[in-house]
Amino acid sequence: ELTIYINGYCNRDCSYCSAYAQQVKCCSKHLNTSVKEELPLSTIRDLLSSYTNGKINIAGGNIFLYSEWELLKNILESYVHPVSLWVQYENLPELNQIPKNAHLHIIVTFPVEEQKFEQTIEKLKKLSYQLQFLITSEAEYEKAEAFAAKSGVSNHVIMPVFNGNNEDFFKENVF
Repeated sequence: ELTIYINGYCNRDCSYCSAYAQQVKCCSKHLNTSVKEELPLSTIRDLLSSYTNGKINIAGGNIFLYSEWELLKNILESYVHPVSLWVQYENLPELNQIPKNAHLHIIVTFPVEEQKFEQTIEKLKKLSYQLQFLITSEAEYEKAEAFAAKSGVSNHVIMPVFNGNNEDFFKENVF
């Protein structure tokens, strides 16, 4: 399994973005959001052509803001092994922007913008996906279960994330 971080730009402001990225596989952005560094498409192409062992993960900030996304999408659609995209739920684009062979890992962080979440769920009905709720408290756990139940989503995981302030939550529920 190979994970390629293609960019670090995202216009979302998830509370514990850097903590999430250090603990679980997910999207992440550079601390300096004005920096729009990207992995060159030629490097990605080289990595894909030399890696023939299996699954590829594409991650970054908002991967759909990658400047050569259309070209990369076409390359990914021709890749013979599984391709997973790691996307924050508010960053899910229109369906025509998603490679046909992609499996989506949809990152859900709190607080959840309910209208955006519902729009995302509606789009996902036609795709291969898994919701990944990143939680930092029991209250967020309960909300994650409620969101999954309300939207009829059975393909989800709940991942506790340490934020520096929730040691008791971990002692009581994780360790």
